[in-house]
Amino acid sequence: LFGLMSTINLRKAQIPELLNNAEIDGLADEAGLFFQNEVLKGLTEGNSEALNRAGAFYLQLDAGGSALAPLTALASQTLGASIVQERLAFLETFQAALKQVIGSAAELDIALSTRWPLWGMMQMSLDVFTA
Repeated sequence: LFGLMSTINLRKAQIPELLNNAEIDGLADEAGLFFQNEVLKGLTEGNSEALNRAGAFYLQLDAGGSALAPLTALASQTLGASIVQERLAFLETFQAALKQVIGSAAELDIALSTRWPLWGMMQMSLDVFTA
């Protein structure tokens, strides 16, 4: 399912007007921009520990605003977890948070229109369970 959501998100990204604005995504402040840079750097370098740290740091900020940035922080921690049981615990936390954030088709559309690498990170997080 996360792979499908990631594909939809990537297709929307091909038409920038379909993506959320900075406020909706939680990228209108320094904390969100810093976190985004750390996530992209961690993904580019393949540094799971950096992803875990970035997610934990962002969640401690309690930045408020958009729910997409904290969801991405949970996804970052999930992908960064090196122990399978820890990753499973993060997946369960992510699932609970996702149920609170997305309660309608319109909210799902907003979540699928994010500039965050949320859905791809969640798909990658599942790889450890299929290997």
